[in-house]
Amino acid sequence: METEPLHPRQGRFVALVTSGLPAGRAYEQAGYRSRGNAADVGASKLVRNPKVARALGAERETTLKASRMSREEKLGILESIARNGSATARERIAAIKVHNEMTGECAEAPAAPTWEDQMERIRARAREVTSGLARRYE
Repeated sequence: METEPLHPRQGRFVALVTSGLPAGRAYEQAGYRSRGNAADVGASKLVRNPKVARALGAERETTLKASRMSREEKLGILESIARNGSATARERIAAIKVHNEMTGECAEAPAAPTWEDQMERIRARAREVTSGLARRYE
């Protein structure tokens, strides 16, 4: 299904919005006559136009794909930080830690003792103390 091309002002509007400009200001700069609140209203109507909405969605998806780093890129950056002699020890250790987390090479931290475990240790120690006292005063 071939989509109908955008009007030049609509195309400029899409480019301005995807570059980060608020829709009302993009509407003004795209060449529409409305200004201020009227431009905000016009922009609101324009983004609901099916052709413009499709174009905005496609541009945002393209921008998002271009801005995403691949896993390999991220790991490469972390490896270069970890091997960088001019990086601080803290930066290198942090890079190694994140790299290990991403690759699954991190050691599992010991589980924190549960409340029941702690209470059992307290009870066991209390039994030791009371039996020691009992032997002492026999």
